Amino acid sequence: ARPGMALAWPGVVESATPSVVSVIIEKPARSATGPSASQFFDFSIPGFEFVPNQPQTDVPSEDGESLVQVGAGTGFVVSKNGLILTNRHVVQDKEATYSILTRDGQKYEVEILGIDPVNDLAVIKTKETVDLPAIKLGSSDSIKIGQTVLAIGNSLGEFSNTVTKGVVSGINRRVTAGDSYNAEVIDQAIQTDAAINPGNSGGP
Repeated sequence: ARPGMALAWPGVVESATPSVVSVIIEKPARSATGPSASQFFDFSIPGFEFVPNQPQTDVPSEDGESLVQVGAGTGFVVSKNGLILTNRHVVQDKEATYSILTRDGQKYEVEILGIDPVNDLAVIKTKETVDLPAIKLGSSDSIKIGQTVLAIGNSLGEFSNTVTKGVVSGINRRVTAGDSYNAEVIDQAIQTDAAINPGNSGGP
């Protein structure tokens, strides 16, 4: 970092955090607990929080059946009309219902517009018309090893932003997540030592 940049990090966080949202994963109560829970949660992915057998919400779905929260991740608004980026593994359960929770406590249902399994990315959008603060996207083309990294997310599934700091440890890395039965490989990843806690997945 350039001299004096350390003083700028709080400003970077302050400008980015209004665009960071919680991604709430809910399922019908009958399928969200016990051994019948989705096999998506059978292995651990860094940054993703699975809420086992402990429903955190109990709201009716469109057909009147109760929904319970089974997981949480993070996303960030890239267009004020409600386009949001997150990780694909956050929204890959086809039996789940997804919504976002903004920093000011507004909850919106979202639909999945597209997924990129190679890069573990997903684009989601609010179902209703919104005007949300969008984050400014950067480019990874000029990243250098040793540069400072800030990771913003909703640690432990809480609905407030947390920030960790680290450096770029490596570029063009191959990363394997999961276990021997459900391993996923991501190529050309940027490696960082910034702490990624449960619930941080999908954050900027």
